[in-house]
Amino acid sequence: MIRVRLLGLVPERLSAVLALLGVHRALGVARPAWMVRSHWEAADPRPVLEVHGAESERAVWEALAEGVRLHHQALDFAGRDAADYTREEWGALFEGAEALRTDVLAAICSDAHERDWKTHMGVQPTPYCLMYGQGHQHFLKALSQVSRLPSESGAAAELMRVLVEPWRYDRPGLSFRWDPDDDRRYALRADNPSTGTKYGNEAANRLAALGMCSLAPLPGEREVLAPGFARRERQAVFAWAVWSVPLRERGIRALLRHPHVLTGLGARPAGVRDVRVAERRSAGKFLVVSPGMTRDGA
Repeated sequence: MIRVRLLGLVPERLSAVLALLGVHRALGVARPAWMVRSHWEAADPRPVLEVHGAESERAVWEALAEGVRLHHQALDFAGRDAADYTREEWGALFEGAEALRTDVLAAICSDAHERDWKTHMGVQPTPYCLMYGQGHQHFLKALSQVSRLPSESGAAAELMRVLVEPWRYDRPGLSFRWDPDDDRRYALRADNPSTGTKYGNEAANRLAALGMCSLAPLPGEREVLAPGFARRERQAVFAWAVWSVPLRERGIRALLRHPHVLTGLGARPAGVRDVRVAERRSAGKFLVVSPGMTRDGA
């Protein structure tokens, strides 16, 4: 068994939790025979990745890069930037699609509710979609770039670094606005945050986007919901667990749908040490996600 402590992933960042789920997804696609599990260590919580079946740690990182690349066709939207499909257009994308493609499409939009796109009524994107063209930022345009790793030789090393080293926000690149560092306010800035260079961690966002692709939206009473997303009075929140027992991908997804994790109702699931809650907020014309604060720590 290969065991790696992922020092780069911290429990207060939604992007980090999605990235961990993305690791599970990428390895599951590239090496379905492997058993991949993860849990959070108690002191200074960081996730520990356990991979049964891999012959070396290097093999894990190479399989991770391969799993990201294998999503290339599944994330091809023929140059479309926004998820503003009509019901008919969205349904046509599923026709003849392979399993990985349908899995990804199911996580992006739902026809359970419609959204007014000004020019037409269309399907409603997942609550994890925080970009609707503000500042020329588009959700599908960003998703289409996820599988395009920068180089054949350095991709595995870049993905490894984002998992085992503290995150650095020193290069412009891919962003989905799931990280608290994407909250770029006007106050106390020397430049305009909507037009200035957007620095982030591209490798982390690649993995986080794959994690989101495992979270198919759910029909709510008035809107499309998703695992890990809930309404608390009038506030939209993301909620996730910090778990202490090794779980596979489907176990993590189950926790993100659990009533106690989403709303605080009922008994806390066995193995869950605490629940983190982050608010989805408006910052001017942009949507941002706050740091995840502990709701009911042990």
